[in-house]
Order: sequence, then structure tokens, then C-alpha cells
Amino acid sequence: MHLSIDTDLVPYHWTCISNSAYFAPRDGAGALVYEDTMWLIGGWNPRHNYFPRICTNDVWRSENGADWVCVKPNTFGKDTFDPETDWEGRHTAGYAVHDGRMWIVAGDCNQGHYHSDVWSSEDGVTWDRSTDQVPWALRTLHYTVAHDGWLWVIGVRRSHSLRLKKNASTTTSGDRVTTTNGSASQRTSLSLSAA
Repeated sequence: MHLSIDTDLVPYHWTCISNSAYFAPRDGAGALVYEDTMWLIGGWNPRHNYFPRICTNDVWRSENGADWVCVKPNTFGKDTFDPETDWEGRHTAGYAVHDGRMWIVAGDCNQGHYHSDVWSSEDGVTWDRSTDQVPWALRTLHYTVAHDGWLWVIGVRRSHSLRLKKNASTTTSGDRVTTTNGSASQRTSLSLSAA
């Protein structure tokens, strides 16, 4: 693979559209664009009383970035939480849009264990579990992207050991996965974007 970088910088500036978000501050949440709408999924904030067991599984959407609506209130850590039909709150999972659905892939160990499940949704309200046990090594800080009809899970960092892996896994449905070991150098971070 050959990557080229355009070094001609285009001037830009950020514009603040809201000084007060509708949702609690968080880190490691999923941020997607799906159906011409921005989505915020889950996240972590150990210092905010909204976050049970430090992570949440709420889902927010916005048409303009200023006005947000909670389409799925947090159930994690509450009596209404059902692990058979709903995903645990999480931080630094893989998030992607693929095959007309939003996807959540695995996640870190803030809840005392790594997440090894895959969930998807067409509306952000109802989530379907594709698998409860991914076939690859448990991971965090991985990137999940959709490309050429496949979901790709790229890279890994194990939070406790800080061991980095050089591999990529692919799937079309979240349940059948192919894993390849890469030859790229190990990195602690990677940025990907889609046009």
C-alpha cells in the first residue's frame, strides 16, 4: 500500500456551535456519521455521577452538531440492564458504519474485563449482538473501519501489558473473521479517515 500526503495546507478555522452540550462530558466514545446524522455512542468519565461503573451505554444523535437527542438512555449499571439484549457501557471500542448499520466492536477493560462482543444497530435504539466472543486476542485502542464490503479491525493495545500487536482482522457480518499478521511497525496511535 502506498500513501501520499498532500503537503499544501488549506487554511481553516474551528467554529464553536455550542458551549454547553446536552450530554455529559466523556472520553473514548464512538463518533459516527450514519444516515446523514452525527452519533455519539457510550464513553467514559470516572469523575461524573452520570456514569455508572465509569462507563455508559447511551446513544445520542444530532442533525447539526448543536442540538442533540438521546435516542437510547443509559441502562448499564441499572436494574433495567439486560446483558442478553444490550451492550455494556464501554470506552475505546471500535466503531464503524457498515452494511447499513452502526457497529460496536469489543472495548477496553474499564469495567474490570475486556469486551469481546460485537453489536450493530440500524437506529441506535435497538442493538443486535453478532457475537459474544470475537476470535482474535482481546484488545483496546484498535481501529474499526469499513472498506470494500468488509469491517476491518486494525491494531491493538492491551492496556495492562502495553504490548502492541501488528495485525488486522476482517469480517462482513461480525461473526466470521479472518485475521492477518501485518509487517507494519508497531504504533501506539493511528489516524484513519474516509472521504
